[in-house]
Amino acid sequence: MLRRILIISLLGILLLGILTTCSKKTTEPKVCATPTFNPSGGTYTAFAIVTISSTTPDATIRYTIDGSTPTINSFVYSSFITLLTTTTIKAQAVKSGWTASEVATATYNIQ
Repeated sequence: MLRRILIISLLGILLLGILTTCSKKTTEPKVCATPTFNPSGGTYTAFAIVTISSTTPDATIRYTIDGSTPTINSFVYSSFITLLTTTTIKAQAVKSGWTASEVATATYNIQ
């Protein structure tokens, strides 16, 4: 009888510990990785061919080439960008259910 009471008590304590642990769990929001440019901004002669990437799997990269902050209406990156004049690119990675990345900026001075 004492053994049964001890087992029931231990099971109750275990169950209480599990419930307490589960109720304290919070889900941290996932944040997209900030895009990177290759090559990085700088001074180039004649032209620059730029790629943009993010380490967040399946993220969409939206970018602008006029120095404005990317929005839902901005270009969607899909292939390299050829720059023939001095240009400032801004890019942001977005993914459904995730927080958008910080905006990455690079200026390419084409001479």
